[in-house]
Amino acid sequence: MYLMKEYLERFKEKGTVRIGNIEYYREIENKKINDPHEGRTTYNVFAKEEAIELSVDQVNAITNDYHIEASLRIAPHSFFTSDLIVPNAFTFSASCRFDKKLLKTFGYNTCYKITDIKQFMNTIYNELSKRYQLLFPVADRVRYVHTKIINVPNSNKNTVIRTMPYSKSKSDRIKDIYIEDYFTKPEEFKEEEEFRLIFVPTTPIGREPVDLNCRKLIDYCVF
Repeated sequence: MYLMKEYLERFKEKGTVRIGNIEYYREIENKKINDPHEGRTTYNVFAKEEAIELSVDQVNAITNDYHIEASLRIAPHSFFTSDLIVPNAFTFSASCRFDKKLLKTFGYNTCYKITDIKQFMNTIYNELSKRYQLLFPVADRVRYVHTKIINVPNSNKNTVIRTMPYSKSKSDRIKDIYIEDYFTKPEEFKEEEEFRLIFVPTTPIGREPVDLNCRKLIDYCVF
């Protein structure tokens, strides 16, 4: 975990960690970590000589702003675009490797290593649960893709539009496609080799980060 020395001292003294969220990192002014497509995939549907028909499931898979109950037909020589923006969720990010160059790129000057990521995640989850109602935590490496702007012609609409069902193993309120997008970033960030903890809330949350004090976290780290 890369950070400034002053924050490392706070962590070692009080177990202080800052928990950001998807919207926070999408809009943060720090350009070194800002990602406008954080939790967002843009679908461009351009019908050329022939119309493009999207099923009800496909239309609902490329937006979560509203629920659509009918299929959609994009007429020839017409254009339709939609952003799939996942529900905001708490996130804690670290790198899978130590790299002095990466440390400098972030503008930080020190780091610590998490030795038990499962216990670290569960401890944060329990502490966050004292303030917010949460559905579940999930942890994984970030997957890097060439682009999060997807062009959808007739030839590949059934491949690039991911009509995944809800995951009964986690929640019937959060689609698999949302969980996948929490861990998907453009290739321009691939040098970070990010590992991410996501804490999904039951109700909407604000975009401001949350500071937690939990000395138990120190037990799962080395300095």
